[in-house]
Amino acid sequence: MRQTYSDLISTCQNFAGKDTSTASQTFFKQRINARYEQVLAKLPSHFSEIPRTFSTVEDQQYYHYPPQIRGVKSLTITIGSKGYELLPIFSQREWNRMNSIDIQAGAIPTHFFKRQRDFGIYPIPQAVYTGTIVYNIRAGGLTRTDYTTGTVTATENSIIIVGAGGASWSTATGIVPDMWFSLADTNGESRGSWMRVGSVTDTTHINLESVFEETTIAGSKYIIGECPELPEEGHELLAYGALADYYAGFRQALDKAQQWNNMFFTGDFAKETRDPELIEGGLIGLIKSYTDRDDSQLVRRNITPGPNDKIFATVISDS
Repeated sequence: MRQTYSDLISTCQNFAGKDTSTASQTFFKQRINARYEQVLAKLPSHFSEIPRTFSTVEDQQYYHYPPQIRGVKSLTITIGSKGYELLPIFSQREWNRMNSIDIQAGAIPTHFFKRQRDFGIYPIPQAVYTGTIVYNIRAGGLTRTDYTTGTVTATENSIIIVGAGGASWSTATGIVPDMWFSLADTNGESRGSWMRVGSVTDTTHINLESVFEETTIAGSKYIIGECPELPEEGHELLAYGALADYYAGFRQALDKAQQWNNMFFTGDFAKETRDPELIEGGLIGLIKSYTDRDDSQLVRRNITPGPNDKIFATVISDS
């Protein structure tokens, strides 16, 4: 189930014997975010892919990366109405060789080269173009606690949520786009679907990213919280990992640390194997469940067809 940052802290405290001390809470906050980065780095790359635009500069070859980047996935330059995808160069030697060749002025960029802190474009842009870089981002730190003050009115098939009863939504109160909204029951627990916050209009109005699909309701308790950008079944892994670190370092109880590490990797306190063939839960199971894209740079050719393979031909014509 979906877990907010506040939920993860509470999970850690509850499983740590109701340890609510300031020191342990600080420790949990640090380790939840460290495990968040670990989980996101291990999942298929499309979970952390985002696009970002930039502008080239005339006669400038190298450009700094966006912040929080883990790795470049693709680079496109738009000239007029057409987008040109640049091909990666992996060898410094090949990059040097290409840049030693005289290129006609105004040539369209065709390649890019990744370095530690920046990337190069070849040929060197001779004008200002719009570029789009798609890259894997590192996990943003979870910091915002749940906001539950007041009540809300939510209307079916509308994106607008209206606050009342002391609700005050702004960056000053910790409410920003990309947080998550849910109605809550009388105990303050989520009782409906979670929907992403698209924008904060003013202190009593937010717009959801998509329409509210439940029955219209007025005067309801609610939750606005910050959630990990992971599949929901992976949210609790962050608490399990933080508890493993807590017992290993904070409490010096290595047996309990091992059990929580087992939970983190396998979903089973007693299972110490890390063999993917024997594991369905935890981080290893999560990776198996969502591995549906091939990250390989290889292009496989000359594959011998099997007995069940068929080849279909299509003729394309102007008629």
